[in-house]
Amino acid sequence: MLKIVFLPLLECLLLTVVVESLLGYLLGIKDKKELEIVILINIVTNALLNAFVIYMDNFQIVYSAATRRYFVPILEILVIYIEGAVYRRMLPKKKINPFILSFILNACSYLLGLFIFGGLE
Repeated sequence: MLKIVFLPLLECLLLTVVVESLLGYLLGIKDKKELEIVILINIVTNALLNAFVIYMDNFQIVYSAATRRYFVPILEILVIYIEGAVYRRMLPKKKINPFILSFILNACSYLLGLFIFGGLE
């Protein structure tokens, strides 16, 4: 049972951290401490989002795949806002707006996750 739940979570977390760290680096986050902030906030937000989705699935709060297909992107928008706020507060001023940075990073990792793990029907 634990493998069924935690292995996919670990895969999603690993994908998120790798993709968003590499993209962040390419977008100008080159300092080690800044990259650590990106990694840490991604670990936290990814874990919270996935825990919430698992909670909804276990208690059948989201009753269908169609409902889930719309609900998860809404949660992703919330994650973009939270991460953008953290980046604005904790990263030094960059050329790119922290909310745009968060949007780019999250959109890329979300779409790549859909492609790899399914969901692009």
